[in-house]
Amino acid sequence: MRRSWAIAVLAAAALLLAAAFYLAGWFQPVLFPDSYGYLRAGGSAEPWSQERHPLYGWLALSLETLEPGHATVPALQYGLQVAAAFALYAACRRVGLPRSAALALGLSALFSQGLVIWGRAVLPESPSASMLLLSIAAAIEASRGRGLLLLAPFAAGALALACVLRPIMAPALLLVPLLCLLFARMQGEGWRWRRCLTILALAVLPLFAQAAHRWQKVGDFGIVSYAGFGVSGMTVQLLTPDVLDRVAEAQRPLAQQMLEAKERAVAEQLAMPLYRNSVGERSFQATALDGFDTLARNFDGIMWGKLSKIQGSEESWVAFNARMGAANAAILRALPERWILWVAGATSRLVGRLIVYNVAFLIASLIFAGVALLNIARHGRVLGGGAGAGWTKLALIIAVWVISTTALSVVTAFPALRYTDTGGMLVTALPLYGLMLALRKTKDDAPA
Repeated sequence: MRRSWAIAVLAAAALLLAAAFYLAGWFQPVLFPDSYGYLRAGGSAEPWSQERHPLYGWLALSLETLEPGHATVPALQYGLQVAAAFALYAACRRVGLPRSAALALGLSALFSQGLVIWGRAVLPESPSASMLLLSIAAAIEASRGRGLLLLAPFAAGALALACVLRPIMAPALLLVPLLCLLFARMQGEGWRWRRCLTILALAVLPLFAQAAHRWQKVGDFGIVSYAGFGVSGMTVQLLTPDVLDRVAEAQRPLAQQMLEAKERAVAEQLAMPLYRNSVGERSFQATALDGFDTLARNFDGIMWGKLSKIQGSEESWVAFNARMGAANAAILRALPERWILWVAGATSRLVGRLIVYNVAFLIASLIFAGVALLNIARHGRVLGGGAGAGWTKLALIIAVWVISTTALSVVTAFPALRYTDTGGMLVTALPLYGLMLALRKTKDDAPA
């Protein structure tokens, strides 16, 4: 029983959470505005020409044959997340993480806002996160060098699916194989580059094949035609009249259109103006560093409210996306210092939301702080039993997760709530592991 207590806790947590969700009516699906884009792509006769990848739409629409109204989506997404939490726990135990560290990761995955808020949504957020968790679990288990014929393809396949469902997770294509490499090194096996590169190659290959298929069908080599338009909500906010002439001449007319569209959005109160600096001038720098939330709130209002209307009446979405992408590149080349300010402001928003808006993290941190103070008063130390052998590996897994799920939102858009809720999914494991150590009296925390 002593060896299986953590599994029993994780199973009980999954059952209690399912019961609470059932009583709260959580298993009723919720459709967001973006849901219709995915469903439209899945139901289109020309799926590769849509602004969203059709895979999630295909899956959601196929489930309609079982029960209409997407009624099965929340339950299936919940089940997938539970499976991913158990897989992550099991993999962490096999590579030597203490039970409490592995359990902290599993519980964090279950009680995260990425599941609680987005698990019932008819959106790819939850299943993409689950696939990435499964990929990480398989990758770190593959670091042991056993079962590679099954683990490497599984890790790569789950990774590729995560990136197809949410292309913003593309950094994971490098970071998950790197995680396998580092775990092998930490287990004394040296630098096992072959394992790392095998996972990378097997993950990239289907994505490359799909991009080639899209190029053949619609003339665009990519997973989906969205980044050109999707990044314009950022680049248009870097523009002001005084810097327009710095944009390359070939792209300046479109940049001018974008700037005028932004100014109309502000005039019509679809967007807010820039902050004033200390001398009373409208300043991008002051807004990016002191009021980035203004730029974040403006993003969708300008992009969907105004920039989407730049598309010509006879222009395909693929052509429009490519045209906006060329303008974005020219703006970024002309205004790199403003992009750096954007990244700085977006990073501050990301860090704040990963911590301050992360309810499970705050609760676990407050309880840990209380128990730590009691331990200091009673025993003169914070942790109850042992220093905890799992901090390094735990922190590495969490770092890979956060960067994989949030980095592109910082450098190409802004950390929206669904990105930060997913990005914060494993962060709670840090105070939770500390709390378990603080509550323990002894050595039960030794590695496997």
